[in-house]
Amino acid sequence: MSDKLGALREYDIHSDWTIYNRRLESYFKANGIEDDEKKRAILLNSLNEEAYKLMYNLCMPVVPENKQYNELTSIFDEHFKSSLSPFAARYKFYNSAMDAHETVANWAARVRSLAGQCEFGSTVYDWVLRDRFIIGFEKGPIQDRLFEEKITCSFSDVITIASSKMAAQKNSCMEEVKIEPGLHHISQHPRTPSTAQNRSVMSDSGASGSGVQNRRKKCTVCGRRNHFTSDYISPKFIKARPLPYGIKEKVEKEIDRLIELGVLKQVDYSRWASPIVPVLKKDGSVRICGDFKITINPHLEVDQFPLPLVDDILAELGGSVIFSKIDLSHAYNQVELEEESQDSGVC
Repeated sequence: MSDKLGALREYDIHSDWTIYNRRLESYFKANGIEDDEKKRAILLNSLNEEAYKLMYNLCMPVVPENKQYNELTSIFDEHFKSSLSPFAARYKFYNSAMDAHETVANWAARVRSLAGQCEFGSTVYDWVLRDRFIIGFEKGPIQDRLFEEKITCSFSDVITIASSKMAAQKNSCMEEVKIEPGLHHISQHPRTPSTAQNRSVMSDSGASGSGVQNRRKKCTVCGRRNHFTSDYISPKFIKARPLPYGIKEKVEKEIDRLIELGVLKQVDYSRWASPIVPVLKKDGSVRICGDFKITINPHLEVDQFPLPLVDDILAELGGSVIFSKIDLSHAYNQVELEEESQDSGVC
């Protein structure tokens, strides 16, 4: 087992030489390597074939093995030295913005990286990074919160505030909505089985028998008789939940697409409203689902049917030679709701 501390990966010319050189110096210091020949040998051995060829060409007519370690690092320092002027670097810095998929910590790190070649003075360095960090946010609750801070706040202060605000915003998106008990009607004067209303109650509830039998059943909400819960449901209107900024544009485009296809239609008023649940698919698109478990699902009359066993299905398929499969895109959108049910499907 090696008694060396740490490990060095191969260096390729597409990596950052400045960062690799600093790691190399840390490796030498951690392992007490001070001999110049050892340093040179480790450096050359750490270069991949493409990087060694570059070093070899830059050292001509002398081979790299005959150069001092400091000479080799200076050759690469000069070769990989950025030709970007401070003004060009500042142009990139001042035009940067937080990406939709970036975390607060990653955005702060990118701001620091972009400022590396801008040659900001030490007296204004923290202020400039702070300002770019705040302005780079998309307009919204996080930037509004940062605008409330005093001008004396530091770069580290605004990073902490933005991280806390983003965490709170994510938690609010996942917050469960409390279900309030629905109001329902209690009939004070039950009608006879021959009335039209009584026949409608029987049909809607799926019950059979006389009106007297129906009056003996208890409401699942209040426990009283003479009415059914499903016949007197109070509509629920749940406010829309805030969307993560990373998928907000995708959700809006998907809604527009579904409206254009006629799957959805826009309404100005509804007694029912369920919040949507956007699901990010593997191909990067968004599937929009409705969170009906807090609105209409508790009141649905479900047709219960036992699922067949796998063995039963295989037994029925025995002897078959031709098989077919249907795969419906957006399967639930293939079934159109009846007009009287569309109001309860509003999202």
